[in-house]
Amino acid sequence: MEENSLEQEKKHFTPEKGFNLVGIDYFDNPDGQLYLIENFEMYQDALNAKKIEKNQKSI
Repeated sequence: MEENSLEQEKKHFTPEKGFNLVGIDYFDNPDGQLYLIENFEMYQDALNAKKIEKNQKSI
């Protein structure tokens, strides 16, 4: 059931236009692990933001 819940969350955060950068909170309950960071129109912008986000978290 937990896997099905995550699949529903993924569908919820999949935009019709653009690209969502989504984070995962492993300590939250299975129904609320994903959270929206930002929506981008271009894929390259989302990738760049992902790199920045990852570097900030590793500091």
